[in-house]
Amino acid sequence: MKKQSQKNTQKKRLKKKSSKASPKNFVGQAEYEFQVGQAIRVKKGIFDPDYDFDIGGWSGTIYHVDAGQDPIIAIDWDCETLSKMTKSLIDRCEKDNLNYKKMNLLASELEPYNPNEDGKK
Repeated sequence: MKKQSQKNTQKKRLKKKSSKASPKNFVGQAEYEFQVGQAIRVKKGIFDPDYDFDIGGWSGTIYHVDAGQDPIIAIDWDCETLSKMTKSLIDRCEKDNLNYKKMNLLASELEPYNPNEDGKK
């Protein structure tokens, strides 16, 4: 009888894990609501829209939010992110007339970020 009970419990746990999927977890729809002034971090596996390299983990502050199902978020990169940028990236941005200190990304590519809690997990 006890073994049957354990099997049922394991099945319930598996069902709970697999039923977590919601429309907010799909790319193309924002998972969070963002506000101007909020600190954000780029989700892992997100690539720069202009130069196609991984920018996952970059962080900054929102200075503008467009409306929509997956709004465009305008970001000012923070000092930590700016210090990680290579001179060649900065030169390339300037050559292409892009502001390397700012970027627009989709809300679905971002997550809230608290720089004071970074590394304390």
